[in-house]
Parts: sequence; C-alpha cells; structure tokens
Amino acid sequence: MKGKAIIIIVLLLGSLQSLNAQHRLGRAGYFKTFDYVRLAHSLTDNVESDSLKVKSIYLWMTKHIRYDMGGYFSGSGSYTDPNDILRHRTAVCLGISILFDSLCSVAGIQSEVVWGYVYEPWYEGRDTIFLDTHAWNVVQIDGEWKLVDVTWAAGSLQQRRQPLRRLLWKWFKIPYGIKYRNKRKRNDFYYCTPPEKFVLDHLPSTPAWQLLDCSVPMDSFQMSPTATQHFLDAPVNCRNGNDSIAAITGAVSYKKWMVSGQQALAFNKHNHQDISFGMRDYGYYLFTQAEDTDYDYKTRIAYYDSCLAQLDSMSKSFLATAKDCRDEGAFFVRRNKRMNRQLLNEDKPLIKKKSAEERDWRKQRQNARRMVRKLQSENKKLGKASTYYSRKRIKISRPKKPNDKEADRIDKLVDHLGDMDDRISDLTDSASNVAFPLFADLAPQYMAMIDTLDSCAYVQLIYQRSLVVLRAYYFNSFDTVVIVRKDHVMKLQHEEDSIRSIIPGAGMWAADSAANVYKKNVKKIQLTLKDEMQACSQLGKMSKSGYDEKQKYIDCRRQYVAWNDSVISYNNQLIRQYNDYAGSLGSLEKKAERSAKYFQYEVNYENMRFRSTTVFFRMYYGGHANSMKMNSDTCKKLKRIVASRKKQLEAKHRKEMQQKAKS
Repeated sequence: MKGKAIIIIVLLLGSLQSLNAQHRLGRAGYFKTFDYVRLAHSLTDNVESDSLKVKSIYLWMTKHIRYDMGGYFSGSGSYTDPNDILRHRTAVCLGISILFDSLCSVAGIQSEVVWGYVYEPWYEGRDTIFLDTHAWNVVQIDGEWKLVDVTWAAGSLQQRRQPLRRLLWKWFKIPYGIKYRNKRKRNDFYYCTPPEKFVLDHLPSTPAWQLLDCSVPMDSFQMSPTATQHFLDAPVNCRNGNDSIAAITGAVSYKKWMVSGQQALAFNKHNHQDISFGMRDYGYYLFTQAEDTDYDYKTRIAYYDSCLAQLDSMSKSFLATAKDCRDEGAFFVRRNKRMNRQLLNEDKPLIKKKSAEERDWRKQRQNARRMVRKLQSENKKLGKASTYYSRKRIKISRPKKPNDKEADRIDKLVDHLGDMDDRISDLTDSASNVAFPLFADLAPQYMAMIDTLDSCAYVQLIYQRSLVVLRAYYFNSFDTVVIVRKDHVMKLQHEEDSIRSIIPGAGMWAADSAANVYKKNVKKIQLTLKDEMQACSQLGKMSKSGYDEKQKYIDCRRQYVAWNDSVISYNNQLIRQYNDYAGSLGSLEKKAERSAKYFQYEVNYENMRFRSTTVFFRMYYGGHANSMKMNSDTCKKLKRIVASRKKQLEAKHRKEMQQKAKS
C-alpha cells in the first residue's frame, strides 16, 4: 500500500515538474541574454524534447527581438552577428534567422537559414519578382523538417496613420512619404506551418526548402496567392525538389550557400544575389587557406590561383546582382507610371461627370427656388385681390324714369350670367379632374425616385471611400481594385442615368401639360367670375331689370374669393413640393460634389504615392545596387591583394631556392 502511494507521489511530482518546465518555456535570466551561447543553454538545458527546445527559443525571440524598420527601408542592412543582435535587441529578417539558427545549433538542433521571396508592401499582382528579400528558417524536429518564420511571427507591417501630414497635404498640398511600423503581436501561424500553407506567401529561392512533393513554380507565386493555390490543387509539370536537400545540408559550410545559390539562379534567372554571397564565402575560405603557413608552397600557390579565379567570378556575379537591383527598381518605377496613368484614365471622366451632375443639380435646385418665389408672389397677388373684392360692394343707383330701350340689354346680360354659370361649372370640373392625378400619382413617384437616386449616390460615395481604404491598407490589389471599382461605379452610374431620365417627367411635374391645363382653367374661372360681377354691376345701373343682381353679385364675389383661396392652397402645396424637391436636389448636389472631390482625392493620393514610392524605389534598389557594386569593388581590391601576396610568396620561394643553390 505504501509502495503504491510512493509511486503516485513520484508520478505527480514528475508531472508537476514537466508542467513547470513547459510553463517556463521562453524564459531566461536577464544577464544571460547578451551572449547567444549562454542564452541557448538557459532556454533549453532544462527542456527534454527537441520540439519544446525550439518552442522555447521561438517564444523568447518573438517577445524580445524587434524588427529594425530603419535598416530595412534605408537599405543599409542591420546586425547579423548573434551577439550584436542580442546587445541591440533589433535586426532585420536575416539577422533574426541567423540568431535563431545559432541558438538551435548550440541546443543541438539542426537548422538552416532559408532565403526566399515574399510579397513586399509595394508588390502588386503579376509583378515580376527579381531578388529574394526575406529570410526564415527550417528546423529539424524529430527527424522532420519544419518551417519557422520568427520575423513574421513576432509582428506585422502596418502603415502609419500620419494624421498631421495628411491634414497638411489636404490643406496645403504638402507631400509626405508613407511610413510603416511593425506591430508587435505574436502570430503562431508562422511556427511549424504546413508547407502547403506556408508557400502561399513564402517561396524559398531554393525549391528544395518548399518541402513539397510538387514544387510551386516562380510564375505561379508572383501571379498571386490564388494562382499558387490553384497550382497546388492541380499541379502541372510537377517537379520534386526534396532530393536536393541532402546536397545542401551535406555540403561543407563554405560551399553550402554556393549550392543554394546555384539552385536559386536556376529557379529564377533574375536573382544572382544568393550565388554572389556563396561565391564570397567560398572566396574568403580560399584566401584564408592560401594564407595558412602550414601548407607547402605548391598548395598555397594553388589556393591563391583558385582564389583569384573565384574573386574574378565573384566580381562579375556581384555586378550582375547590381544590375538585377537596378532592373527591379526600374521595373517598379515603370509599373508605377502605368498604374498612375491607368487611375487617371479611370478617374478623370468620373470627376468630369460628377462635376457636370453637380452643376445640373444646382441649376435645377435654383429653378425650384425660383418657382417657389414666383408662387409666393402669386399668392400675395391672389390674397390682395380676394381682400379687394371681399370689401367691394355693388352700387345700385337706378334712374327714376324707366328706359324702355334697356329691356333688350337686360335680357342679354341675364342670358350672359347664365352662360357664365355653365362655363364656370365646366371649368371647375375640368380643373378638378386635372388636379387629382397631379397630386395622387406624379408627386409620390417623383419623391420615390429622388430617394432612390439619393441612396444610389450615397452608396457610390461610401464605396469610393472603401476603395481608398483598400488601396492604402491592402497590398497586391491595385489592378483588382480598379477593375472591381469600375464595375461597381459603372453599375451605379447606369442606375443613376436611368433614374435621371425619368425624373424630369415626374420631378418637373409643375411645368408639364397637366399643370398648365390646370393653371389655364383657374385663370379662365377667375376671368369669368370677374366678368360675371361686372355684368351684375351693369344690371344695377339700369332702371328695371327684374333680376336680384345684388345677391348674384354677392354669390359671384364669394365664389371668386373661394377660387382664389383654392388656388392659394394649391400653390402652397406646390411650394411644399418644390421645397422638398429643392432639398433633395441639394442633397444630391452635395453628394455629387463630395464624390467628385473623393475621386480627385484618390488621384491626388495616387500622384503623391507615385512620387514618394518612386523616390523610395530609387533609394532602396539604388542602395542595394551600390552595395553590390561595393562588393564587386571589394573583390577587385582583394584580387589585387591576393595577386600581391602570391608574388611575394613566389619571390620568397625563389629567394629560398637561390640560397639553397648557393649553399
């Protein structure tokens, strides 16, 4: 019983110890973090399995080593010595990969630094990729190679907001350069990533390190991640590069990069960079061997001759790499010009059309305001006329002596009054029939169309804003964005045009034939009522009419005032409709103006981006070209030194031989 208890306690303590070891993965004493050998022992000594050792190194580096943004964008490079990196806690991808490889080597884990291609922030779909600009690691865990990118796992590249510079550009057109920052946030996707996922955005310059049975070709990768996925789903001309892993790992250290560089050049004819550095390592090795005095004369001379030949090849290779750098920079400058020209061709007609729409909406709005003022003036006149006639009284001053000659005239006036009543009744029916469909059908249709057009313009403006955001924050998307934007904008423009073709018939309904008929009928009714009141006044001046002209006059006056009030009411409805019309047009005018400004903003932004990135390309790739040219010059200087040392050795040997001959 006691034995079982002891076994259980031992097992519990062992499990707790293993949990504690896992809990302390990625932790090391501060004073041990300035020497990579001590750091590696501190991170891995108490860890048993290779996978946990690699995990411990990975966790520490993602937390404590930051990316050197200044060294990256200046093209001047950064620290590559592991102890220098630990002292400054900063490096670019190559330095980070070298540090990871060094820590793994001290821990007894086989690891390799891998050069390769990734999508840089300035790359677009279908761009030609020249040089490999990124480095990561492959590490062997339990006999299986795993892919690890500590640089990308430690954080991501993001564009800075630069609000002050944006405001200065918006107000004073002061150009500014686009800046990026490295956001520190661990992303475990790039730790032991499956090869078929890793290759979507990381393509090794040496196909062997894809770790795939069917290697992805260069043209598929530089097309887009989607094209790479399509190749993985349905491979064509499949080639397996895994066979060359043994050739790379089995090569001696000074030839390892040479072997990789030869495969990289065969994989991408535009990339002489890897083989140049491989030649450099091999050339320095030959030089150190030639300087070794332990070798005899013939061996040293042979090393000197091999070193001279290697330095000559190395110089040419670095010059070829410098040409690759210049070609890539020129390619991106040309690409920028094409993109800028394409965007101008897309946006300038849209700016022109939106500006024309803005002027048209403003003109229609001014016409609507003018119509409102005209109707208000007409209402004032009608109100004054109603007041005048409501106060006016008929004067009956009959002559004392009857006049027999007035009988025929009285009969004619009475008949005329009857005709006026019939005519007013007909005109009233006609005006009412015209007014009913005018308010019941056309106005609601018009307002619905205005709302649809308003929403259409709003959606277009919002979509245009989203495109600028996409262009600023998402890469590899310019051609796609322009195509998608053109498709959406053209659909919206077509919808706007179709609605605009209907709106004048429904929107300008107050000026159409029905409204004109209504106005003509109203004027005829008003003139007829005035004529009727005038006839009543004439009857009141006759000696005997046998007609109650005073009551008739009162009825005509009441009817005239009522018609004036109905016209005023109708005009007030028109005023409300025109005010709504003008308000809607004002909204459309503002949206057209904002849309034109936003299209113009995108053009200005792209022009500024074109200028700033052109300067960056010339600085970045020009700096790399100069660096490669300096390496070539260094090769030439070293070649002169080697030739001089060879002559000295030959002269020394001849002198020794002469002394031996004399003795």
